[in-house]
Amino acid sequence: MILVSITAETSVVERILIKKIGILFIALLITAGLGAALYHYMTTPRQEGVAHLKPAKIKLYSGLTYSSSSFAAREKTRPVELIDLPPEVRDSDAGVFYFSLPIGKNNIFAIIQKPASGNPKAWIDADMDNRLSDEKALSGTAKKHRESRHDVWEYFDFGKTRLSGKNFTSAPFYFVCGKGCNYIDIRPVDCMRGKIRLGGRIYRVAVVDGDYDGKFSTLYEPSENRGYWGCDVFAEEPDTYSLFRRRDYDAGKIVPLGKYFKFDRGRYLTRMPMLPKNNEGYFSIALSADGKTLRMQPTEPAMGTLKIGETRRLSIQLLSDTATQWVNFSDEVKLPAGQYQMHSGELSYTHKDESDFKFWTDFRKDIRKGRFAIIAGQTVTLNPGPPFTVKSDVSKRGKDELSINAGLIGNEGEEYGLRISRSTPKPTLKILDENDKEVHAGTMEYG
Repeated sequence: MILVSITAETSVVERILIKKIGILFIALLITAGLGAALYHYMTTPRQEGVAHLKPAKIKLYSGLTYSSSSFAAREKTRPVELIDLPPEVRDSDAGVFYFSLPIGKNNIFAIIQKPASGNPKAWIDADMDNRLSDEKALSGTAKKHRESRHDVWEYFDFGKTRLSGKNFTSAPFYFVCGKGCNYIDIRPVDCMRGKIRLGGRIYRVAVVDGDYDGKFSTLYEPSENRGYWGCDVFAEEPDTYSLFRRRDYDAGKIVPLGKYFKFDRGRYLTRMPMLPKNNEGYFSIALSADGKTLRMQPTEPAMGTLKIGETRRLSIQLLSDTATQWVNFSDEVKLPAGQYQMHSGELSYTHKDESDFKFWTDFRKDIRKGRFAIIAGQTVTLNPGPPFTVKSDVSKRGKDELSINAGLIGNEGEEYGLRISRSTPKPTLKILDENDKEVHAGTMEYG
């Protein structure tokens, strides 16, 4: 802001000029406000439950790309199906890391050559013929992105690329890898965006091409062959917010595309305390073939029951082909009929001595666990949690150090990390020889 002091020496011409500048500034503010109001009016849907979506590009750091990314860890050995390598690394594969990338329903081979210094190079089997000798090298650029005050993501960016095989041509996707080149992250570029009116309130909506097939209609389907969503993605948020945030999937607002979407009032309390009661419950999702028209209507799907027992409370995200949602319940909960996959969450358990325990579980480690089907009018009983089987994981750290981690296996085969709500002594450790004679004993560094 510029402050002008008008003194007695200010000429009449200067006073008139200052007055005109002030009037012009106010007129610009009014024009900008009217323009914004007109734009909001023109882009606000009038018809209830119908949205006209337009193509849009997603930024690499958006919550939309993060939630629908395909992650691939480094392979221990060269895949036997990979026929050949690029000429640059054919004579020596030192510093070459192998990957099998889940892109849609395809597994695509890729390698990264990490030099002792400088940026890495990558080759991806873009024509899907299991050969890398005919592929061009992609050069990585070192970048950083601050995701929070204490969290900085360091990675190599290989730009955007796409697949073009005999039977499949993919949509473009981001190709990045971690700083140590131990994983590759594939993220979608394309989405459809718009606004929709539901219950008298305006929401932003987006549909992401999460399986890279150029369409926006692939529903989530539980599969033993992949630990990622592998489908298109649906997202919504109140119109008062301008962007889908990095962690919005935690609030149930970025989910795998299903037949229904569930507005859960409890998940919105931190960001949207005024969620209208008439928008609680399930809405059907109907997309046109080209993804340009979205229709959502309140619905009451056929329901079944999931039962886990009165002594347990489960707070977990359930991926589903009907309605992905967070559930927080004890004993039993009603769910729409469909296929379900437990994702990650927390199990609370009260022991008979009234001790309270909390166990964190993540089914992404073994997606064959935590899968069940809900049938309309029927009850499915699961028994997650105790009694547990202890599983140890031993790995070598450095020359003279071992890392020993203990995991818990529940009744359904699920793995847990332990969170106890009271202080406990550090775990003890004993090393025995082949005759069960104690060689060494002590306490572990971390309890």
